[in-house]
Amino acid sequence: MITLSMIVKDEEKFLSDCLASVRNVVDEMVIVDTGSADSTKKIAEEFGAKTFDFKWTNNFSAARNFALKNSTGDWILYLDADERLNSGSKELLLKLAAGSKKKAYSCIVNSIDEIKNRPSRMDYVRFFPRHPLVKFEGAVHEQIIPSLLKSSHELVRSEIEIIHL
Repeated sequence: MITLSMIVKDEEKFLSDCLASVRNVVDEMVIVDTGSADSTKKIAEEFGAKTFDFKWTNNFSAARNFALKNSTGDWILYLDADERLNSGSKELLLKLAAGSKKKAYSCIVNSIDEIKNRPSRMDYVRFFPRHPLVKFEGAVHEQIIPSLLKSSHELVRSEIEIIHL
């Protein structure tokens, strides 16, 4: 079972397309709202997501860990609202989820470098097994890798592609 894990605030402009991109591959959507004043929560609920409120504390890891705490899937895919899972990556995601739970996968995040106005391609760990010792660290620029390594997970590069708008 795969859980989509997200933290959001005022993302009505982006959220529908993000959730539509994973609707047929994830089994559960956990959306943590940190104080939206728009229709973000309503959109999430229309997609069948479990929504949770989280009082913003200027700590991205705290919000992401709250989302993990409320997730029940064996695997976690985390995205931001302005990201989309490339449709060609869905089968690979399912294949990896059927494999070893001692591996965590980096995904290719494609975006446009706003400064240089050219394509940018970076690898980020975005798909990993849910495990009690796996938690995000750092208030800003939160990281999952340190806890994955501490809990003896192998980091593996994948061809899963995420499109960042």
